[in-house]
Amino acid sequence: MKKQLLDIVAIVDGISTSAHLAPAFRAYGVKCVHVLSSESFPERLRPQINPADYVRSVVHRGDVQETADALRDLGISVFLPGVDSGVELASLLADALQVPLRNPVELTAARRDKFEQI
Repeated sequence: MKKQLLDIVAIVDGISTSAHLAPAFRAYGVKCVHVLSSESFPERLRPQINPADYVRSVVHRGDVQETADALRDLGISVFLPGVDSGVELASLLADALQVPLRNPVELTAARRDKFEQI
């Protein structure tokens, strides 16, 4: 059986409209992992994250390498930021794990700052 390009997707801060990503990926046979970008992530937003949509959930506690190590065994294909708060961590984790689908980490700031894009 041929391996699909996207086997496992990691979503960082899968809230708001991005809460619909994991169920959509699952409909195509793609598993999802959730990464919460911070222990201090607002409590009022956490109910938007449905643990049943994910094969694993990890909370980032400030150490990118530690978080990457907690995900290393999964063979993640891509990290997607769910909302703006997940952009930087998604980029850093993709780089740390050298996932096949990733943007250059040195351009991370440009993905959040329009002046940097210019």
